[in-house]
Amino acid sequence: MSIKIMSMIWDRGPASQSERFVLLALADYANDDGECWPSIDGVARKTCLTDRGIRKIMRRLEETGWLEIDLGGGRKNCNLYRIKTLNVVQPERSSPPERGSKKP
Repeated sequence: MSIKIMSMIWDRGPASQSERFVLLALADYANDDGECWPSIDGVARKTCLTDRGIRKIMRRLEETGWLEIDLGGGRKNCNLYRIKTLNVVQPERSSPPERGSKKP
């Protein structure tokens, strides 16, 4: 369990309740680098959501940059899930693109 990752999610995690909940469940399995390899069934039991719901939420988390999924990259060829920290997370799509810095 990574308290560091969980704190980051509580402070600045996804706005969607279901996405935040699944990400917190993954953080409960994760090391301080944000890596874990739980089964979908294990995350579903922990969150009281369906397997199908977990897969759908994980895909959204991957699309928005909160989660990286390496198929078969974990222990015993399980999927490796990597929770992205703030310095790696993509900005929201609704955010305006950054322009040159403003001069004082």
